[in-house]
Amino acid sequence: MVLTAEHIEAALTDIDRNRLPARRRSTRYCLVRRRTRIHYPPKYVVGLAHAHERNGREWRADEHYGGEPTNRVLRDLGFVVITCDCRNDPSNSN
Repeated sequence: MVLTAEHIEAALTDIDRNRLPARRRSTRYCLVRRRTRIHYPPKYVVGLAHAHERNGREWRADEHYGGEPTNRVLRDLGFVVITCDCRNDPSNSN
């Protein structure tokens, strides 16, 4: 199976519902959700999306790299990824 925009949206919904673990905050890039303009860590989003694709098995952070390879996957699916240093602080996301 391959990641789809639906897998990414499901991951974003998971984060909205369950909150973002502090240790998984982004350090250089953010996926910006068009509808809400909330910032999300691309690498963590892709890991959660893989859990939806793989029936529950999330990619561990050490199984894949972030940065441009991850950002390219998201952009190819139509998502916006920007260079950002907000660290996913909700007060900086608008």
